[in-house]
Amino acid sequence: AIVDVTTLCNERMKEYQSRAVVREIEYQFVSYSSCDTQLVTPSRVFIKKGTLWRVTRKGEEHELVFFLFNDLLCYASKQSM
Repeated sequence: AIVDVTTLCNERMKEYQSRAVVREIEYQFVSYSSCDTQLVTPSRVFIKKGTLWRVTRKGEEHELVFFLFNDLLCYASKQSM
């Protein structure tokens, strides 16, 4: 009984923390964008954040930040974040 309640509480806390991370990433997109971006969904889980460089045909380099979720891959330019 107590073990079940403790396990349930721990699971709920992990879910809450996972949504908080997604909410923070969503805020970064919304605060710098004119579009209405909604990343938080009940099933979405953040997996990893990474940076890549895009080289244009002119040889210019642009830093891009990628956010990997269990069901979505988003990216933004470093300047806009």
